[in-house]
Amino acid sequence: MNWLINEIKGRKCVNQADIVIDNSTHWNTLDSAFQFFSKLYNYIRLLKEPYRAPDEEEMIMHLAYSYSLHSSCIQRQVGAVITDVNYCILSAGYNAPPRNSESCYELYSQCFRKRKEIASFELTHWNFCPLCGNKISYAEASKPLNCNKCKRNLLELLPQNKKLDLCRSLHAEENAILANPYFGNGGNTIIFTTTFPCMLCAKKIVNAGIRKVVFVEPYPVKEAYEILFDNAIEIKIFEGVKSLSFNWIFRHRGRYIKSSASQKLKDLNKLTGENNGKMS
Repeated sequence: MNWLINEIKGRKCVNQADIVIDNSTHWNTLDSAFQFFSKLYNYIRLLKEPYRAPDEEEMIMHLAYSYSLHSSCIQRQVGAVITDVNYCILSAGYNAPPRNSESCYELYSQCFRKRKEIASFELTHWNFCPLCGNKISYAEASKPLNCNKCKRNLLELLPQNKKLDLCRSLHAEENAILANPYFGNGGNTIIFTTTFPCMLCAKKIVNAGIRKVVFVEPYPVKEAYEILFDNAIEIKIFEGVKSLSFNWIFRHRGRYIKSSASQKLKDLNKLTGENNGKMS
């Protein structure tokens, strides 16, 4: 249960962050600490002066988040983009019902899966909330899934009871895989996804020949990680500027380049003038 609580806390932290930095490496040496603080310094500098353009992974993840905005899912909007090793985009997708199918929002005004789960599932085997430690009271039959103190929906904390087979939508990773023109031909491809893949998508990622997964938001399904790890799929936590801050940070780069070029030209003219003066 500890790994689940850590994943949930990590998801909260990532959701609030403007910039993501991977700090999963143990600081066993001064060099590892130096590498972390070097990355931290570079992002602090970037906030003060946008000296660089977004890198390939930042641009592609920004595109994945843009695709996620098209999703009408009530629970979570997810986007995914598949590229080759040179970051050439092959396909993209977002979570949505099959073609010509209406969304849960349009049909039920609530998640179809949640509707089924709430009708059939009881959490009476939990005496304390795993997040805040509050004693859970099940006296209110109308609210059997909420912690009385932190108000969290406890059903979200149980990955084994997510019942993803009841979800009416294809996931973002599934739609991106199906849209990939090289699907089934293997290839050394990368999938960028805004949320870590679920177990169902992890299996499809393996079969699609994808060799690397880059994700931002953690997802508390340990079995999905094990499927990817056991099949030698590289798993990478996205590092860089998140999509919500993408335009805010990088839009000033043009102004920065213009002012820097102007200053360089002034310095060059000054240096040239001084040299001419000496020569004369």
